Amino acid sequence: MKGISFNVTLSEEQIEEIAARSADKVLMTKNYIRNNEIWLQNEIDQLRSRINQRDKLLVKKELQLDRALEKLELYRKKIEELEEVN
Repeated sequence: MKGISFNVTLSEEQIEEIAARSADKVLMTKNYIRNNEIWLQNEIDQLRSRINQRDKLLVKKELQLDRALEKLELYRKKIEELEEVN
């Protein structure tokens, strides 16, 4: 099946109107894509920030746990020393 073709003569004014509408659509698409990219970048930045906060909290908790284990070991040694003395 062959496509249909038309021979159409457009006035200069019609050509300019088509060009203006096409340019407007291109600009709208460009702005939409740019805004979408900005939004996505903001989402990525927020997620990175949340991950960094989570990582800091995990490190803090790990350090607290290490300190608590060190104190526990120290107290165990003191108890053993006191039991040996008695």
